[in-house]
Amino acid sequence: MFSHFYKNVRLLILMLCLIVAWGVSAYQSLPRMEDPVLSQRMALITTEFPGASAQRVESLVSVPIEQALLGIEEIKRISTTSTVGYSTLWLELNDRVKQVDQAWSRVRDKIADVASQLPETASVPQYHKLETRSYTLIAALTWDLELPVNDAILSRTAKDLEEQFRSLPGTETVTLFGLPQEEIQVEVRPADLATLGLTVPELSQQIQDSDAKSPAGLFRSDRSQLPIEVATELDSLERIRQIPICGAACGTAGQVVRLEAVAQVSKGARHPPSEAAVISGRSAVVLAVLMEPSQRIDQWTTTARQTLDAFQNNLPSGIRLQLIFDQSHYVQARLDNLFNDLWLGALLVVGSTTVLMGWRLGLIVGASLPLSVLLMLGGMSWLQIPLNQMSVTGLVIALGMGLDNSIVVADEVKHELTNGVKSHIAIAKAVRYLAIPLIASTLITVLSFLPIALLPGDVGDFVRDMARCVILALASFLVVCLVVTPALVGRVYRIGTKAPPHIQSSVPSFLIPRWWECGFSHPQLTRSYRRLLDKILAHPRSTIAICLLLCSVGFGLAFRLSQQFFPTADRDQFHIEFRLPASASLTETRTQVLHARDLILNYPEVADVHWFIGEDAPAFYYNLPRRGLTEANFAHGFVQLQSKQRRSIEGIRHLLQTLQQELDQAFPSSQILVRPLEQGPYVTAPLEVYLYGPNLEVLQQLGNQVRAELAQVPGVTHTNAGLSDVLPQLAIHPNEESVRLAGLGNLQIAQQLAASLEGDLGGSVVESSEEIPVRVGFSDSDRSHLNQIAAFELLPNAVNDRSNRSTIPLDAVGNITLIPEIAILHRDRGRRVNSVLGFVSAGTLPSTVKDRLKQRLDAIGFQLPPGYSLWFGGEYARRNEATGNLLSPVSVLLVLAAVILVLPFNSFRAAAIVALVGVCSVGFCLIALWLSGYPLGFTAILGIISMIGIEINDAMLVLTAIRADSRAYAGNRTAIREVVVRSTPHVIATTVTAVMGLVPLWLQGSEFWSPLALCIAAGVSGTTILALTFTPCAYLMLRRDTQARHVVAGRNISTVIGR
Repeated sequence: MFSHFYKNVRLLILMLCLIVAWGVSAYQSLPRMEDPVLSQRMALITTEFPGASAQRVESLVSVPIEQALLGIEEIKRISTTSTVGYSTLWLELNDRVKQVDQAWSRVRDKIADVASQLPETASVPQYHKLETRSYTLIAALTWDLELPVNDAILSRTAKDLEEQFRSLPGTETVTLFGLPQEEIQVEVRPADLATLGLTVPELSQQIQDSDAKSPAGLFRSDRSQLPIEVATELDSLERIRQIPICGAACGTAGQVVRLEAVAQVSKGARHPPSEAAVISGRSAVVLAVLMEPSQRIDQWTTTARQTLDAFQNNLPSGIRLQLIFDQSHYVQARLDNLFNDLWLGALLVVGSTTVLMGWRLGLIVGASLPLSVLLMLGGMSWLQIPLNQMSVTGLVIALGMGLDNSIVVADEVKHELTNGVKSHIAIAKAVRYLAIPLIASTLITVLSFLPIALLPGDVGDFVRDMARCVILALASFLVVCLVVTPALVGRVYRIGTKAPPHIQSSVPSFLIPRWWECGFSHPQLTRSYRRLLDKILAHPRSTIAICLLLCSVGFGLAFRLSQQFFPTADRDQFHIEFRLPASASLTETRTQVLHARDLILNYPEVADVHWFIGEDAPAFYYNLPRRGLTEANFAHGFVQLQSKQRRSIEGIRHLLQTLQQELDQAFPSSQILVRPLEQGPYVTAPLEVYLYGPNLEVLQQLGNQVRAELAQVPGVTHTNAGLSDVLPQLAIHPNEESVRLAGLGNLQIAQQLAASLEGDLGGSVVESSEEIPVRVGFSDSDRSHLNQIAAFELLPNAVNDRSNRSTIPLDAVGNITLIPEIAILHRDRGRRVNSVLGFVSAGTLPSTVKDRLKQRLDAIGFQLPPGYSLWFGGEYARRNEATGNLLSPVSVLLVLAAVILVLPFNSFRAAAIVALVGVCSVGFCLIALWLSGYPLGFTAILGIISMIGIEINDAMLVLTAIRADSRAYAGNRTAIREVVVRSTPHVIATTVTAVMGLVPLWLQGSEFWSPLALCIAAGVSGTTILALTFTPCAYLMLRRDTQARHVVAGRNISTVIGR
């Protein structure tokens, strides 16, 4: 079968054309992105409860929603945050959940059911999808005049651009940041309102009653029907000013006034705003655009830029369009680097093969590479795997491993041809001999990558493409080596091929060296190698002991390696979280971050700083916080570094550390976190300590103790405790008797104050396709002083006689005090919790901080009272969870690997030798990590696990050759030595090609890929030593032991062959 492609050259050409066409078309259509797409396993539920304290929000809103959701088995974790007037629930799905959309549908159904159980003044709970991808394009419309910002023009222009992007093919979502909320403000004067005898809600209701947007039925006759409407809807400011307002005595004295007589009507942005954006130091509205994942980012970005250019030409004066982020640049740079690594690795592999095996075999291996890559690209298109850093890296990793098969097949066919066998017979014989071993070794390697391919959760989403592409690449290399490579060898080589005689006699040997034709060989080196093998085989126990001791050293060093989840990203950006005291206003936050911007721009490495106040910045990187909260005292900074400067990881760390120290000194009352961009799934803080218990005071005390010790650990820049934020609150203490005598209730007092101070919506005005709400309330000057609040005129509930309503000052029925109130209450997994967060300086490993914190807590005798518990979260918990998920299918895969190992050998002892080589080689990986100074991170663990399946191939090759030689199989040392000598070129060639394929990844110096490449390269190199020394010695020892036992038992040794 396999010789058909050699016999029928047209069939070979057609198959090659098919592979090329499939691969090229797949490459043209495959989506391109920087990082893999993570499943939406996080969601947010928000509920407003205006005016309620954090404790009331927790008990009346957060807990009922939490209890309703606890019964959904797909949910792994529910965390609630209750603040003044606001409830937030974070939901996280179990890693094993595959039907993500169905799980979130159940969540939405539960939310709808529980809404009726909440207080009347609470809003309907809102479900928010937390997008895990980074935005494709981020553009800003900035106000470029020295005049005050015209929010109306800026927001309208932003919405026009938003519409153009939404209509752009391939656009998924467009989100606006820093958009002023335009509204019509009806600022009523308290004295005039009291004269009318109305409250703000009553005035708002009268305005609402004048806004008749509802249909009034149909006029029907025998011939026609016409719609009826009350044509009095609110359509302008003047129409609102002319609304007649009926006072308390309206029914008796006919007291009616126009709204303009008691209120100032204007249109503008809501004040105070809930969010703002400052781009390059100027007020702005930011548009973040997300492309559909099925699109090619380079093609979509070209069209998007054309849209921006056309829109910029029609901008009004005073507004500038600025592109602050374009992901396509990073995608192209990342893929270019990885493809450069691929071709450099291919060049090294082909070059090393040429040196070791000769130019013809190097040429054949070089031809196998592009065919395998094209075949793999076709498979990626079929499996819908996009081009990203993980998928391309999978190909780079598989490069050296997959070409090993082509080297072995080509060399075997060449060996048969040089022995005088006809080409088609040589091909059939070689492939028939090698097919089962190659398939078995490929399956073993595939099994080693299956734990990564089967890894669930967001960590699995992140690394799965790498394993899938390695498996796909190995399958492609196997198909090419069994089908195409033999045919190419038959065409390139001829029976007894030698250099032409006239060339041999006329050309000096240094111009055509022997290695160029047959590969490198050195007789003196070979003789020395034989003597070394004689000494090794003469003392097999000592050799085995030395190998095991060396590997044991590696396992011992594992306890000295620091631990890490994922390293930081190599990116010309970082972000800053700026948090002021809880009572700070958005205006104060804006002032402070502008001062911080001036300080940051003093660093020559910084190109620009953009601030998003009151909310998180748009996700310009996939691993960024998406809290979904609106906080006036919070700002999120996006810092862009100079792209033309050469940066090192250490240089960026030094910049971040220096900037952190300077910002801490400049803003001592604020918490500022200068954070690099991280790889892997998002973690709230590097170190998290969760304290669970029922009593708030006890949790506060425990949290303060842990926080005090954590703050003293070296490398910790800031700490935060969930129950440490205290918000000053004005507490009104009403006199119950006075309130009742006045015809009021405590609830009515709260409602009248909230409506007057925060405003009450009454109607709306439709302009084009926009609906602008009408907000009725007091002006800023009437609500910004405490004495005005104390003199607030309350109106009693006069149900029967509205004309007799008289106002009552607030201070007449109660007094006002300033009290401390816990600003935020947290719950986690159905229990009240105090979370202590630790943030570390750039380059500090969280695992080291955790170990030192535990030592400090043990030193002070820290103990928890009964009913309280402590749990470490952060990177530590995520790493352990991901590692546990990674190792969970290993037991089943080990059984499958044992089956694959036993069947070719038909021997448990031979399979045990190969398996022991795989275990021992892990020690070489750990030694390499310790010598290089890399931590034992998750990528290093991935490298170790994937390396185990790669490395046993050499041991299988040597052991198969020993068992194929009758004298060596019987335990003859000289025969075993010669088998090892004959196998050494193959073993060294496959090892060199595997290592050379990983050299480009290691040369990157990336903390993400270098540990993985180092582990695989060190393990494969160590396996070469074990395969050539440990494997023959172990076989020899087992053979001696078997012979001795069966001689004693009086049995013939030939009867136990294969056991």
